[in-house]
Amino acid sequence: MVLGIPALAGQFLGPQWGYVIPVWELGATVVNSSFSSPGTASWFPVALAAAETLAFWLLSARIFSYVDISVAVE
Repeated sequence: MVLGIPALAGQFLGPQWGYVIPVWELGATVVNSSFSSPGTASWFPVALAAAETLAFWLLSARIFSYVDISVAVE
């Protein structure tokens, strides 16, 4: 479901919408590559994936700073 939404958006709304979730674009690049031609990879999805990872990491650190998850449940 998560990978299908950007794939459908890329098909119907335009190729730039495939970058909403960059793992789709990166996965498509890997699937369409071959040993005979290196392909045309762009650094934009890699940078966007790194930025989204950093944003979710900071958000999760902020959320879990309020909750002590190391307490033993008895």
